[in-house]
Amino acid sequence: MSQEIRSLTGLRGVAAITPLLLHYGHSQLDSGPVHDLFIRGSLGVDLFFILSGFVMAVSYSKYFGANASLDHYLSFLWKRLARVYPLYFMITAGVVLLDMRKVGLEAYVELHGLDILANLLLVHNWGIGTESLLEPSWSISTEFAAYLLFPLLLGLCVFGGWRATAAMLALSAAGLAFVAFSGLGRPATPLDVVTGDSVLPLLRCLSGFCIGLICYRLHKHPLAKAWLSGSLVTAAVLSGLALAFAVEAHDLVIYAFYPVLIINACQGSRLCDRIFANRLSYHLGVISYSMYLVHVPVLGKLLPRVDALLGVESKAVSFVLFLAIVWALSWLLFHLVEKPGRDFFQKLGSTPRGTKAKAAAV
Repeated sequence: MSQEIRSLTGLRGVAAITPLLLHYGHSQLDSGPVHDLFIRGSLGVDLFFILSGFVMAVSYSKYFGANASLDHYLSFLWKRLARVYPLYFMITAGVVLLDMRKVGLEAYVELHGLDILANLLLVHNWGIGTESLLEPSWSISTEFAAYLLFPLLLGLCVFGGWRATAAMLALSAAGLAFVAFSGLGRPATPLDVVTGDSVLPLLRCLSGFCIGLICYRLHKHPLAKAWLSGSLVTAAVLSGLALAFAVEAHDLVIYAFYPVLIINACQGSRLCDRIFANRLSYHLGVISYSMYLVHVPVLGKLLPRVDALLGVESKAVSFVLFLAIVWALSWLLFHLVEKPGRDFFQKLGSTPRGTKAKAAAV
């Protein structure tokens, strides 16, 4: 599985739309059916966590086989930082500078000094009481913890015996249930816990990441190939998801469809390929990280000015403008910042001899 799986990249692209719906619904829409549907977009982040665990195993499991070393681990971490940090730093710095203009440098540093340090180190959502200076970056922080623990989690979920895998699956499911029933999420989205003064966002991420690793192990099993492949499975899963959203099922019910969809997507389902491996879905997957990071600044700082400039009063027109601006900026940021930044920092690092990991679209 050294080659990129286009349907998984496309699935990531479709999932990237859901945080846009979430934040637009929260900030722009009144209560109602559309608002209630949009705020379920919080579950797209959980799909990202599972996808991330799966694709990390596809791309980097060879790093941590029998000949794994500290060099392999450090090279892996460098590659992950090269992937996420340049764009994250640029957008966070831009948001901070804009916010500083409102209150002044001294007042901002006094108010957010510890937050700045924690955000620079990507530890701001580890339950230490600091907050995200760029709202979506809470998941970047928690996933950085998953990167640090990756060799351990990979060993338990993939390289260990089946009992260890089953135990990790049970612990991950229990962790998700603990988050969902903690009462810290919203009634309609109980799994959506993102507060920086709790370890539950970290638990949410690690549980999803481990489930992704387990999906990687399961997808190669003969039973998975026999029972979870094909277009009928794709249709059943997508129909189940649509029904679950329609009846406003609990977050954990919707969550349960995600691992099956991911395993199905990498088994060569024609229907899955048509939906998630087409040019549009794949394109969205390629720029999904830029979309994820830039959409909140666009929504809070740019869209109101554009709406006022154009005299937009319709929520539908404003929403279309929002999507168009996010897409355009994401395309530019990918080509001008994300990809060049990743390539530059990866060249500074070195790949240990004997390994060659394919950089997947995560």
